[in-house]
Amino acid sequence: PIKMHCSNLAADALKDAIKNYQDKQKPEQKATQEAHEQKEEIIREKEFTGKGVFYKVEDLSIFKDKRVMILDRGDKSIEIALELTKYTPRVVFVTASKDISANADLKTKLKQSDVKILYESKILEIGGLNDVEKVIVHDLNEDEKYELFIDSIIIIRTSYNISKKLQRVMEKGTL
Repeated sequence: PIKMHCSNLAADALKDAIKNYQDKQKPEQKATQEAHEQKEEIIREKEFTGKGVFYKVEDLSIFKDKRVMILDRGDKSIEIALELTKYTPRVVFVTASKDISANADLKTKLKQSDVKILYESKILEIGGLNDVEKVIVHDLNEDEKYELFIDSIIIIRTSYNISKKLQRVMEKGTL
């Protein structure tokens, strides 16, 4: 048995408490930075807009029993991924980072859910004939590329949280 002085135990406990506190503070900062980690254009993304590529989603029931991929764009994309599991068991969450940057509660829910998480991955290209059928994924850790068959991909844009009225104002320039 190792003997430790109680002041050492208290110091260790204090260090752990500080680290836990800091870890809870960092995700919010990281989420903002990493929410748009895949800034490069995905090949053929524009071509499949409305044909399986979605930038916002109002009715998740359209994904019933579909293979759906969602790119990491912070807390909102995690919330959507979790909600999607009510409609389809095939939800894939893609993040370029080694860990999920989100508040602790969301992070725990995501890890305990049926959502498949692809860490250190990036979408290079979207493929299909008329609609989205697959994506080419770059595994950043292994530096390998592979195909993954999907029906839809959700890429949340920053305007997702803007009200429809405000969006119309921005698009048309008038009320």
